[in-house]
Amino acid sequence: NIPLNDVGVALEMSPEKFKEKYGREKPSPDDPNVIFSCRKGVRATSAMQTAHAKGYHAARFYRGSFCDWEERGGEVIKG
Repeated sequence: NIPLNDVGVALEMSPEKFKEKYGREKPSPDDPNVIFSCRKGVRATSAMQTAHAKGYHAARFYRGSFCDWEERGGEVIKG
């Protein structure tokens, strides 16, 4: 999970720094599995635009995001 305000900085980090901060490998700019989501899709769209500006042109967003997921019967685990 990368907060919207951190997306640009995160995508500019070295792979080592990214892994240290986020606990996973930094995706490559052509990775089609960079998908942003939020509650309704507004922030996810903004994150995707930031990623595109940083050279991650394959990045996508989940239109409707969590609200859409929940409306379609997606599993929601509350804890």
